[in-house]
Amino acid sequence: MPEGPLMVLVLAALGLLVALAAAFAIISASRARRASISAEISSIRSELQDSISQSVRHINSQLSMLSGQVAEELSAVTAQMSASSGQMNSRMDNSHRTVSEIRQALGELSKATEQVYEVGRSISGLEKVLSAPKARGGLGELFLSELLSECLPSKRFEFQYGFRDGAR
Repeated sequence: MPEGPLMVLVLAALGLLVALAAAFAIISASRARRASISAEISSIRSELQDSISQSVRHINSQLSMLSGQVAEELSAVTAQMSASSGQMNSRMDNSHRTVSEIRQALGELSKATEQVYEVGRSISGLEKVLSAPKARGGLGELFLSELLSECLPSKRFEFQYGFRDGAR
């Protein structure tokens, strides 16, 4: 049986060797898997960085394009506002001019109204003067004599014609 304990020892050593070989294989496989995972993580990280960089470039491009469009629209709106402001200023100037003309016309109308009022007062005074029949007749004779002297030769008419009874 001496061979028995030696055999057990050899078998135990052989089992230990197999266990060590298995452990070494597992460790090697684990290291290989770690290296593979690390390489895969590195690859994913690189792809992710490339994707992020491409997205940033695309976003910057879109932002630049939108900024240009906003600037163009702002320029167009500013031009329209400027044109509208010019039109409003022109209309306000025209309105101011029209109001000034209306004020001037009202001033002239006021003067004309005052003159008509004065003529009315003069006519009222003349009416008072002409209300007396003798004054009215004298004035009528004066106008008639002026009119006749301008239209007819002086031999054709006579002023203050005397009647047979001597009345004039």
